[in-house]
Amino acid sequence: MAAGPINSAPDMLNDSQVIAREFFVPLERGNTPMPGSPIKMEGVGSEDWTPCPALGEYNYEILNTWLGYSKDEVLELYQEEVIADRPPA
Repeated sequence: MAAGPINSAPDMLNDSQVIAREFFVPLERGNTPMPGSPIKMEGVGSEDWTPCPALGEYNYEILNTWLGYSKDEVLELYQEEVIADRPPA
């Protein structure tokens, strides 16, 4: 049976091979390292990845452009707390 050492999360982030291969990418807000693509070849990588949208980031665009809601109707949805753009307090 094969056996070997297991890295903890801090060990993994500081591993020289992981750093050299630029495995973790600064994708999300803040300083949260995200695993990138382990495959290193032309046309495959994480260079064109984008962060997930923030909560409610596209509420107005979707409701107005796609579903035909007016600006006032969207504002009413916010006021009635049907939609949100930040977590509840």
